[in-house]
Amino acid sequence: MGYRTVAKQCRPGYPAAAETTDTIYLAVQSFRDASPEPLGPALGEGFAQTISARLGGTKSVRLMNALGVDVSSRKADDPRAICRETGANRLLRGSLQRSGNTLRVTWT
Repeated sequence: MGYRTVAKQCRPGYPAAAETTDTIYLAVQSFRDASPEPLGPALGEGFAQTISARLGGTKSVRLMNALGVDVSSRKADDPRAICRETGANRLLRGSLQRSGNTLRVTWT
């Protein structure tokens, strides 16, 4: 099983991108639950918080708070709107799906 990690650039020139440093301003959004029987929002928030904690120790990544953005809202489908709201120039979001004892996690 392989994974591909992609961090999308939200908007060229938006605040941090204009700086000369290589700092990434990253917003990590709560993971959406795509299971036939929902697992609950706490699991998606937990994944986002765990990823944020791991990336927070990296010098080249500065975390911007995106956990307050409602993943079911219309605005949650627009990466640029999330980046404008949080001040990020990259967005990481994903989904969770359970099938029996298997949990599938995908992200972009």
